[in-house]
Amino acid sequence: MRTNLLVLLEQLEEAISEAPRIPMTDKVVVDGEFFLDMLEKIRLALPDEVVRAKQIENERDKLMAAGQQDAEKIIRQAEAYARKLIDEHEITTKAKAQAEQILKEAQARAKDLTAGADEYVDRTLSDLAGLLQRTLAVIEKGRQKLKRD
Repeated sequence: MRTNLLVLLEQLEEAISEAPRIPMTDKVVVDGEFFLDMLEKIRLALPDEVVRAKQIENERDKLMAAGQQDAEKIIRQAEAYARKLIDEHEITTKAKAQAEQILKEAQARAKDLTAGADEYVDRTLSDLAGLLQRTLAVIEKGRQKLKRD
């Protein structure tokens, strides 16, 4: 199982913070092999975040497709019910009014399903964006610390 990217970055930052200092300078002595190993682990962990973003996109597409299918099913049922009302009742105006109401409700439900799916995906992508921003901040902090040292 791949190590969480943030944990790796925190380990890297900790290694820099705890590294022995060169007297009279802000420089530190680091274990090159350890850092190269950590960079390789980070490279391996980074694609997981990218894969997760793709999974979220695929999940959104599935939710949208399922919502669309549900909406189409509801509309078909509403249309069938409307036809049944027209066929069974003598007062077609009442049947039309009921059918239109059912269609409006079905369309509203379909719109709600789509909006809910969009909101979920947006929230998930926002969370992922925040994670990636924090990750980049930790990386930049490590880079700045290395430059200073």
